[in-house]
Amino acid sequence: MAVALLVGLMLAGAGLRYQAVTRDWERKKAGRVALLRLDGERTLIKVRDHLLDGQYTGEDDAALRELRASVGPESQLAYLRDRARNSSSVPATFAPTEN
Repeated sequence: MAVALLVGLMLAGAGLRYQAVTRDWERKKAGRVALLRLDGERTLIKVRDHLLDGQYTGEDDAALRELRASVGPESQLAYLRDRARNSSSVPATFAPTEN
């Protein structure tokens, strides 16, 4: 009887430990995704501003490629990857029209 109780307590302890480790891993992943999202949004805003000012350069292309590579495996950030892909199709000679 005591052995069964001991085994039950060990299994419960292992289950609680597994749950704590899983929660910690998910919290770290959420933090990493949030940082990627913030950096990605900043990159897209910077590139957009360069496009609007007519200052789009190869550095902007490189920033978009880096953004696509960094968010590639994160399904939660697929919209950033798609926006970066769409932004990179704009020619470097883009200049706003004057009315």
